[in-house]
Amino acid sequence: MKTRYLDKTDCAARALLSNFRMNMSKRESEPSESKWPLSPMDTRNPKGVNIALLASWEGTKYLMEEDRDDGVREISPPHNNMTPIFINVEARIDCETVTDINSSVKRHNYRGVGRKASTTAMLNHVKIKHTEEFKNLEKETLRELSQNREPVASTSSSQSNAMKIQQTLFESFTSTTKWDTTDSRAKEIHKVVAEMIALDNQPMSMLENNGFQKLINILKPKYQIPSRKYMSEVVIPEVYTKVKNAVRAEIAKAKAISITSITTDIWTCTNNLLGFLSYTAHWLDEEFLASAQSAADRQWRDNVVKAINDSQYVGKGCYIHTLQLAVKASLKEPNAIDVIASARKIIGHFNHSATAQEKLTQIQKELKLPEHKLVQDVTTRWNSTFYMINRSIEQKRAISLYITDNPSTPNLQQLTERQWEILRECITLLKPFEEVTRITSSTLASIFEVIPHTNALLKYLSKPEVSQTCPNIADMKQKLEGEIQSHFQGLEKNKYYSLATLLDPRFRMRFFHPEKYELIRNTLFLESVKRSDITESASSSKENESELLSQSQDPHASFWNCFEELASTQPLERDDPKSPIALELDSYLKENVLTKNKSPFEWWTGHQPRYPELARLARVFLCAPASTVYSERLFSKAGNVYEEKKNRLLPERAESLVFLHHNLPLLNFQY
Repeated sequence: MKTRYLDKTDCAARALLSNFRMNMSKRESEPSESKWPLSPMDTRNPKGVNIALLASWEGTKYLMEEDRDDGVREISPPHNNMTPIFINVEARIDCETVTDINSSVKRHNYRGVGRKASTTAMLNHVKIKHTEEFKNLEKETLRELSQNREPVASTSSSQSNAMKIQQTLFESFTSTTKWDTTDSRAKEIHKVVAEMIALDNQPMSMLENNGFQKLINILKPKYQIPSRKYMSEVVIPEVYTKVKNAVRAEIAKAKAISITSITTDIWTCTNNLLGFLSYTAHWLDEEFLASAQSAADRQWRDNVVKAINDSQYVGKGCYIHTLQLAVKASLKEPNAIDVIASARKIIGHFNHSATAQEKLTQIQKELKLPEHKLVQDVTTRWNSTFYMINRSIEQKRAISLYITDNPSTPNLQQLTERQWEILRECITLLKPFEEVTRITSSTLASIFEVIPHTNALLKYLSKPEVSQTCPNIADMKQKLEGEIQSHFQGLEKNKYYSLATLLDPRFRMRFFHPEKYELIRNTLFLESVKRSDITESASSSKENESELLSQSQDPHASFWNCFEELASTQPLERDDPKSPIALELDSYLKENVLTKNKSPFEWWTGHQPRYPELARLARVFLCAPASTVYSERLFSKAGNVYEEKKNRLLPERAESLVFLHHNLPLLNFQY
């Protein structure tokens, strides 16, 4: 390393320093010893070679004077406006080379001196006399340009100033040129924008919004936002086709190791009265992970149940819908329906009047009650009626005080104490049904939940304690019990429900009547023989339903007591000749019962090596969902697709957007 004593304002010194700094491999990490930061200068010849040697010949001539034997050139500034500085010079062209360059320029000054001088002679000298150094410098410069590096200028130890590489002439002309729509870089952004439209249910008009265009212009100035027509007719169909092929591959893979269960439902769009039919496929993979894929179709038949029964498949009704039929029928009993209608009228008054709602909120503050809004029920969800009654009881004091303060309000009458008591008894009676509805609405709830919860509900209704706590709605209780027995009779004879319950380590045989044990065993053995040619692998699942099940409350412990009472039933032991599947079954039935807040899929992960035949059957019968909740949630998103800004969306495009909305996250955007 050699040093020089240079002039701070000297143009040649600053140019040389800039050249050396921009072409050092270590200049970004090693601090400079200069006393003052120099203004970086970056010039480039027309061919893009990074040689910053723009300097006045006077400065170069001045630089070469007063050589010293120690290699340091020390000069005293001849003018008062020049301040001497001490710097380190590190470069690929060593100090002797620089001396030769400047000496040559000093001797052959053909282009004038001072401001009239140019760098052509100096550049030509470097090319001719120092060819190797020039080539190395040119290669390094091109390498840095190809990597889009931004060299950092050497500064004092107290500060660091970034110095950007100056654009080439070609880059300057093309910096503002937009990418073509078919450019590979533009296609990548097209795909991401299409995914955003599908995931966030955005309208196509978003592409023309000023805010979105400004954002894209800042993030990617070269990206040209496509038109709405191009996005809807080219980009989204391409993404849809790729995702659809990926889903097909996943389902084909699932069919190779297990069976696939399908849920379906019908939805009609209120904007255009188009009907859609949903399909969701459910299976357990080799690792016992629950998987689901969704699709929507606008072509559907009037009677879905008949269509399934006429096909080769076996169809079962939605457990939650069947449960709703039973509860709705009981709510129509005279003692209950009149009181619920009166409560519904009061709730409707507050939901239709902002003034009434504001007064109610003020009363809640004065009485220090939770500032909750009253819930209005809907006819398609029985549990919404349950939530309406429960919230009314919570806000009883506020509601009564409001009605007292506003006696002239038409069609608003105070509820009597007996009516309030009937509402409380309805909550007591229906609380277990609400819990079962919530549990079976889980995305991991399967048909193994049906028999245990149905038998537990029937046992709960038969308890004398329930009749004693609900004396005013005895008819409603009796009606509810009869409806449950009517809608769910013969469940234990159905092999899908019975074997799924048997293969759930939380339930096993404990929820069946003893006379059904032999029938269920024989059914299991027969299914094992039928499916003996299917090979399966071990599995695991990371999810469980503990959050839902842990929310049961003390006033309804009697229901879960009935559940535990059934779960503690021990099946009779048999002593007949054993086949391999029979030996596995007997050992499996002697295992400790898994607690109800644990996942059966996770249990089978660790026990498949011990029970390979049972695990193979478990993968088949545990994958069927108990309800069509997944399909209904699919259509709740479809309602967002056909919102005000997209009410003219074609059915085919609506199908594509709903399909992408649900399946892109399931595929982890890998397609």
